[in-house]
Amino acid sequence: MEITYASIKPIIRKEELVNGNQINIEFCAKNQETALQAVAILMADQGEMNKNIAKNVGKSVAKNTFLSVISGFFGSLIGGVGGSAVSSATSMAGSQVMNKNNNAAADIVKTNVTPERKEKAIVEAFLKLQSMYSFNETTSEWEFKTT
Repeated sequence: MEITYASIKPIIRKEELVNGNQINIEFCAKNQETALQAVAILMADQGEMNKNIAKNVGKSVAKNTFLSVISGFFGSLIGGVGGSAVSSATSMAGSQVMNKNNNAAADIVKTNVTPERKEKAIVEAFLKLQSMYSFNETTSEWEFKTT
């Protein structure tokens, strides 16, 4: 039997999207006292990751150019040793500001959340718990396997 989102939807008690690409899920069949919790992660496909990498490289080059121009400008205003210190301090402060706003690893795997991707991720999470359930062909329902 092919497991689809539609087939497991009746036992999904909760599905909550958090942090942009993580889905917290609870599965609970009618004969089950306590729900099983799972996490599904929405991941970018290879094409999206390549595009996100290129975008981040472009951002990084633009930010570094901006910081270099700003630090050079302030350094040249003061000149000498003091100018070098100002230039370095400006560069370090600018880098910290930019780094707080740029999480390259998260940006690379970031994906658009579509209903299809969400359903696929939930099915993949269920497959890891599938051994805890059996599908009753007579009732067309998932049942929790009791020991």
